[in-house]
Amino acid sequence: MKNESRSGLISTLVLLPLVALWGFGCAADGEGGGVLLEGDPASPAIEAVKDFDSGDRISEAEVSEASNGAEVVRTKIEIEFSTDATVGEVNALLESSEALITSMLEGLYFIVVRVPDPESLAALDSLVTALETDPIVVRVYNAHIRVPNELPSNYTADGSPLPRIDHHLAVRAHAAWNAKAALKGEFAAPPLLVMQDKFGGGAPNSDFDVKTVGHFGTSKPNVHGYHVLGIAAARHGGETSDRGQATGIYPGTLDLVAFDHTWLDDNTIENQVIHQAKSSSRNVVVNSSMGDNPICDETLAECLVPMARKWMAKVRGLTLYRTGKTGPSSLENKFLLLSAAGNIEPGTHSDAALDSSYNAARLMTDLDTEKGVQLDNLNNTLVIEDRENSSNQPYEAACLSDGSMHPGDLSAIGTDVWSLTGASAGADSFSGTSMATPQAAGLAAYVWALAPGLTPQELLSLLSNTARDDACSGGGAQGKPVI
Repeated sequence: MKNESRSGLISTLVLLPLVALWGFGCAADGEGGGVLLEGDPASPAIEAVKDFDSGDRISEAEVSEASNGAEVVRTKIEIEFSTDATVGEVNALLESSEALITSMLEGLYFIVVRVPDPESLAALDSLVTALETDPIVVRVYNAHIRVPNELPSNYTADGSPLPRIDHHLAVRAHAAWNAKAALKGEFAAPPLLVMQDKFGGGAPNSDFDVKTVGHFGTSKPNVHGYHVLGIAAARHGGETSDRGQATGIYPGTLDLVAFDHTWLDDNTIENQVIHQAKSSSRNVVVNSSMGDNPICDETLAECLVPMARKWMAKVRGLTLYRTGKTGPSSLENKFLLLSAAGNIEPGTHSDAALDSSYNAARLMTDLDTEKGVQLDNLNNTLVIEDRENSSNQPYEAACLSDGSMHPGDLSAIGTDVWSLTGASAGADSFSGTSMATPQAAGLAAYVWALAPGLTPQELLSLLSNTARDDACSGGGAQGKPVI
């Protein structure tokens, strides 16, 4: 099949329903724009791949739900092409399917493209199959909307203030807040906080102590992203309203870069994180409270290994990735990623390594390249489990939540956590590893603001070495040490 002629592939593609590409032109820039590779058609394609992101966003109408519940974007795919592909071959392949590049990273063989809407997942599968028969294509990755790692049940808290911040008190955040004046010192340098989550209800208001950069859609509000952001960075105000009692673990103002999963697919967001890490002159803390389940029809390992490899190649660069090792040129040295361990769904596994490509790249053992070279796990990532906390004063960390996947690297309090639930209105308690992760991310941002000279690896070690491994009571699992 790999030797099928180009004309045969084109014949297959033209049988698929095609529609006009909204907002696209061959050399368009900006929102919705797409491009082809530039340069001599006979030159290696890899030489023409440059850092590029068009800002292309998706609409709800472009997303279908697969039989396993995964949200699949019909109009976006990521193509991995072969090392010997030329500019002309890649462009011919794209033109044959009326596709344009919307995101790519210099030096990598992965390109995210927008394709005409095939109008069904079956037709999208046919397109992917047809593309993978081409000799220059190694693999095609579908685009998905990642799933929030939040448990479905809510908790109704009482009206007294302390239970609204008991999750922070249990990790002794109040002791850290005593030093918040140091954030205004001459040596302090707050990092950028990057949030990958579902928002969809507009930019956060002043209840969040952040300066925002990013596109927030307004037509499909989702409480998850605002709740997660509030755990890290809700304003310290001492107000008596429900919303005013939400308090972030970071006791100051953070610059927020938001990638809204409501309007962006997972492949594009990966690229945007890499672009942000490359371009920022500051330290970067990335919070992902989103998981990749359910997206796999094959076994989780078969599905996640290629995705983990792709993410590691984007972080390390292709040359370094192929050695299986890290090094000075790796973006591991530019950002720290905090990733949710994942929640156990009925009848599913509990292995945190299999919840997302981020987790797999950090935790999966015996991970190797396509050529069989053993891959060292990423050293700039912490996978966060969900701990409970005691319900009475003095609040203390308790056992691992029954719903938390494990083992991760560390734990934080993610059960019955009070936070904001909208851009400008709403507050409630939610539970899950989604809620534990921003507590760890907010603490990481705080420590990095006070000691900006730390490397991501030094910060990771500091968080790990100062975590408490107190024995939990009540017969639950111990879990990893809590921040």
